[in-house]
Amino acid sequence: MPSGVAVYRVEHDGCDFIFKDLNKAGERIEGVAKSELIGRNVREARPGVVELGLYDVFQRVYRTGIPEFHPTSYYHDQKFTRWYENYVYRLSNGDVIAVFDNVTERKQSELAIKNSETAYRTLAENLPGIVYRVTLTDEPGMIFFNEQLLKMTGYSPAELKHGKVCSIDPLIHPDDRESVIEEVGEAVNLKSQFQIEYRLIRKDGEIRQMLERGSVVCGESGEPVCIDGIIFDVTERKKMEEQQKKLLERIQQAQKMESLGVLAGGIAHDFNNLLMVILGNVSVTITDISQVSPIRGSLVEIEKAAFRAADLCKQMLAYSGKGRLVIEVIDLSELVQEMTHMLEVTISKKVVMRYNYFPNLKSIRGDATQIRQVVLNLVINASEAIGQNSGVISVSTGILECEDKYLKDSYLDDALPGGEYVFLEISDTGCGMKREVIDKLFDPFFTTKFTGRGLGLAAALGIIRGHKGAIKVYSEEGRGTTFKILFPALNLPADKTSQAPEDKVSWKGTGTILFADDEEPIRDLVKKTLEKAGFNVLVACDGLKALEIYREKHAEITCVIMDLTMPHIDGEEAFREMQRINPDVKVILSSGFNEQDVTQRLAGKGLTDFIQKPYRPHDLILRLKALLNKGDTCKT
Repeated sequence: MPSGVAVYRVEHDGCDFIFKDLNKAGERIEGVAKSELIGRNVREARPGVVELGLYDVFQRVYRTGIPEFHPTSYYHDQKFTRWYENYVYRLSNGDVIAVFDNVTERKQSELAIKNSETAYRTLAENLPGIVYRVTLTDEPGMIFFNEQLLKMTGYSPAELKHGKVCSIDPLIHPDDRESVIEEVGEAVNLKSQFQIEYRLIRKDGEIRQMLERGSVVCGESGEPVCIDGIIFDVTERKKMEEQQKKLLERIQQAQKMESLGVLAGGIAHDFNNLLMVILGNVSVTITDISQVSPIRGSLVEIEKAAFRAADLCKQMLAYSGKGRLVIEVIDLSELVQEMTHMLEVTISKKVVMRYNYFPNLKSIRGDATQIRQVVLNLVINASEAIGQNSGVISVSTGILECEDKYLKDSYLDDALPGGEYVFLEISDTGCGMKREVIDKLFDPFFTTKFTGRGLGLAAALGIIRGHKGAIKVYSEEGRGTTFKILFPALNLPADKTSQAPEDKVSWKGTGTILFADDEEPIRDLVKKTLEKAGFNVLVACDGLKALEIYREKHAEITCVIMDLTMPHIDGEEAFREMQRINPDVKVILSSGFNEQDVTQRLAGKGLTDFIQKPYRPHDLILRLKALLNKGDTCKT
């Protein structure tokens, strides 16, 4: 039976492959003289090459330059003859080399040992990489490799040679070398396949990420004799995987935020209606009772609590993207100073608060209520991190000149521009956090507490994003945590003016008001309020009923007040239909949702006014006073 390695060399003449050379072993193995093949068309001279699929391999290797490994089995008169392993690669001048390795004896040995037809498997097909064979006998090392070895490493064969063989072991990164040797050694002991990843250092110093797949081949005695394998450069793939991972994390984060926003918007909308009833009735009662009544103080506290709850609703609506932002110019140091009492009664008695305010701090633009919520959430978090131990929470403000790179390395990474930023830093001496906790810190519903819902930090992140800010976290287990929040700095003075709401409105109106809301307690409250202010009141439980009443009695109706969200027909649609009946209809829409969205949709359509829920009865009367005394529209 023929043995040895046959080497064909063919060239491409533009149309086909032509035999160019054949070694002595090839003449012996194939039973043909080199002179009979040289200059002849490969398909005509050796039709078996086509039948075995090798001609297709020649074409692919010639076209792509990617070496291929192709095993073949020869049959004669339907009887098995011999096995070959074919290594095909392209030279720099375009010639294609085909190495036919007769592995019949080895294959038969493997079949006898493993009782299987295909114990030997190809290491890689149709993939670029270093194709190699490493001997495990005598002097271990590469006894065959393709040109990819030189391209990927940057070394010449002479530089890679160690004794009689070549090896890339010295090129493996020192930190990876030991684990690679261990894994390959284990595969040899188990006579198995292996797959390993490691870093390889090129001649030019560049570090590349490699993936190696190998198979241990045994001889007749069952002892490992060699390893056949292929090595791929997966550096770019790894980079792409990392980018995809980050993109997936952002998509998942956005989906979580969106889900939380839908939940928050729904809860806040319903809760606003409840607060409307509480706040309205309390406000009416405060107005009606004596200044010296013993229960007046309790009612005032209830009213304050209702307003704080309303602020939380606005917070949830803002987070869901449906809230109304009250943007003003803010001094961050003053805002924190105003909160000191609230912060100190919120935290553990064993915790000491320390404040460090930057002198002449520049202002920022934002919603004070939202920013207070962020401060409160972070301080409560810091207190819980300290737990029952004694500790310190430090709250500091300052100015920082930030580069793009510094801002990019934050939890938001919203491509914020470099420049001057006002920062708020909250540090604690608590337990700190592990890396896996920090990675999930701002995930909605993630919490390490025994109680709670894990919404505080997720909401804080949404608020900071809405203010075009950034947040950075520094934490070490057992050594505390620091949150640094950054807001774009302004060169404007902070807003100092604020007006206290009026307790009583003595103004009396005349005419008929149509009020529509799907909540009965709200209808009852507003009806009493409007009647007390001198109006006749018609009520409707939904937009369709309101439209029916307006069609019938529009001539006597002075103004329409409607909730935006109602069954059957919502407030916006009802308003448009009323305009068809009377183009001069005066309509005030009411909702806990975003005023800007409503007014933008109806800009230029004649909307008279908008009032945010929850509101106190006298706030509504003041709106009506301003509207009806003018005698024309207040807003468009």
